[in-house]
Amino acid sequence: MHDGQFVRISHGPRFSGILSTIGLFAALTCLGLTIYSINEGDIISAAAYALFTVACVAVFLDFRGVEIDFNHRKIRQYRSFLGLRTGTWESVDDFDKITLTWYRIRGLSATARISQSWNSSSSDSYFVLLETADGKNPFEIGEYASHRAAQKVMRQMAKQLSLPHVDAYQKKLDAIAKRRLQREARRTGQK
Repeated sequence: MHDGQFVRISHGPRFSGILSTIGLFAALTCLGLTIYSINEGDIISAAAYALFTVACVAVFLDFRGVEIDFNHRKIRQYRSFLGLRTGTWESVDDFDKITLTWYRIRGLSATARISQSWNSSSSDSYFVLLETADGKNPFEIGEYASHRAAQKVMRQMAKQLSLPHVDAYQKKLDAIAKRRLQREARRTGQK
């Protein structure tokens, strides 16, 4: 949602943490009890178990995101439970810049673990962060699958929040290109 003065960036379901795992097993249990109650003809119990199933699925999904109130210069990371968002608002003025960083995330798929092939896969993630001058406790605005998408969000947020921005990933790419050119110059200079 974006109305110019308020932005909500949904990160979607996270499926993370012990509470999410408990929510999954509770949802499956409640679903089983709902089906059992329907088969037994106990509609009232079935309806109650169905409501519990919906609540447990919401806990399992663990929806999260970020809300930014530009008028009041406040930001918060929220958790959503059945549409009700909770989280602590922080002042944007506590932050000094917006940074784009890159991480390569490596992991083993369930198939690789079962087959014991131990081949890891990797994926690139680009994070847009609000940071303080000391770099402690960065505030994640969002995670993006492409550098271009992260750059777009970084620039938009920097403009709307009147904060300087740093594309740390682009700096890394520029440094790699410079080293490559220097190596090439040395190599061709030696011939």
